[in-house]
Amino acid sequence: GVIFLVLVSLFAFSQPVLGQDASQASLTAPDIQNFPKIITYLDVRGEQDQFIHGLQPGDIQILENGAPVPVDSLRELRPGVQFVVALNPAPAFAVRNNQGQSRLEFVMEGLVRWANQRQGTTIDDLSLVAPGGLEITHLTDIPSWSTALQNLQINAKDQTPSLEPLVRALEIAGGEASALGQGRSILFITAPPERQASLQVENLASQAAALGVKVTVWMVTPTGAPLNEGGQSLVELAAQTGGQFFEISQAEDVPDPEIFLEPLRSIYEIEYTSQIRSGGQHQIAAEIARGELQVMSTPLIFSIDLQPPQPVFVAPPLEVHREPLVDEVAAEELQEGQVEFTPRSQDLEVLVSFPDQNHRPLSAVRLYVDGELVAENTSPPFEHFTWNLEPYVQNGEHLLQLEAVDQLGMAGKSIETLVSVSVEQPELSPVASLQRHTPLLAALGVLIATSIVVLALVFSGRIHPYSFLRRPARSHQVSPQEA
Repeated sequence: GVIFLVLVSLFAFSQPVLGQDASQASLTAPDIQNFPKIITYLDVRGEQDQFIHGLQPGDIQILENGAPVPVDSLRELRPGVQFVVALNPAPAFAVRNNQGQSRLEFVMEGLVRWANQRQGTTIDDLSLVAPGGLEITHLTDIPSWSTALQNLQINAKDQTPSLEPLVRALEIAGGEASALGQGRSILFITAPPERQASLQVENLASQAAALGVKVTVWMVTPTGAPLNEGGQSLVELAAQTGGQFFEISQAEDVPDPEIFLEPLRSIYEIEYTSQIRSGGQHQIAAEIARGELQVMSTPLIFSIDLQPPQPVFVAPPLEVHREPLVDEVAAEELQEGQVEFTPRSQDLEVLVSFPDQNHRPLSAVRLYVDGELVAENTSPPFEHFTWNLEPYVQNGEHLLQLEAVDQLGMAGKSIETLVSVSVEQPELSPVASLQRHTPLLAALGVLIATSIVVLALVFSGRIHPYSFLRRPARSHQVSPQEA
């Protein structure tokens, strides 16, 4: 149905476009549930990948199929970030430093330290994916997430690394967020993958980019180890998705996750009135211009199912019977159409639906009878009509049809409905009935009078009853031969 179909996830970010000052902008796929009002979310960043605050509606212009559309409203929100930590330990994680601390331990300490600094906030959506199918998803309570992290029992020496934690993390981060407009981030903590895993990493990078998930990589590796082909695929994974890449060999190498999480917590909510008037594929982009900041997002393609409204009658009558208000009427009243019948009108209930499931305000609903417009509702309530029956004083059948027009100017008509109108004619009063038959009675009187006169003449002998049947004698002339 109206449903409306988008070609990318509702909150999937487009690939950013870099301006001359290395600024970048990305839009989410539009929310078209209240079409023609459209909501989309805009992420704008400067040179250091920092979110640009303080934009005004006049700084932003939506390009819809290349045509500029003004922004109705702009709000800067702070919905937080959907953050998934994916642990992919390997035997190299068990290597200890000169303090006797393993690489896995100081990596975990870095995460716990970050969680302790975030105590008291609940705007982030936190998940954890560990080996063996262990996972905790969508927690907003940071202490609970931190406790789960500390309770993990992982023997790094026994681990066989794989990309499965990253695959599962992408499923979580790419799913429905706990708050609209949340940033999406994965922290993938791993050893360098094998060379043969490079192709899978490349595929996962494409999926993450399409879903707007930024993947930051903490690659745990010995100090000074060369970057192999598997490690290079992780560098490209972070770059393609807008994340960051870190090599970790010592405890001091562990970065603060706030470096890449804080820029993801803010977003702009844009609402505008779409000028689209047909279904199919369409394109939107955002153009930002404020001082030296000049940047445009990559256009997003989305699909919309747009169909005219569909009006229908609700239980329409099959027949309407009209009766005279009085039993007897004068002839002149009948001839001049002064007789009143009841009912004078018929109530009709109407239902207007949207086959595309995109409910929009109506501008008019019209009632046609036998192809002629007889009533129109241009303001609520649109669902009721009163059909005037006074013009119908004779039996007949009539075709009723509805037309609904929405605020986009799209019009849809119902099928024609046949309604029979029967009209019971009144009786004429005795005097009126006599007056009505006067010519016939007069003719009959003349016929009777004539008949009486003829009979009188017959009985008086003046007219023989057979005189009309007799034939005159034929004269016979004698020919000369006969003579």
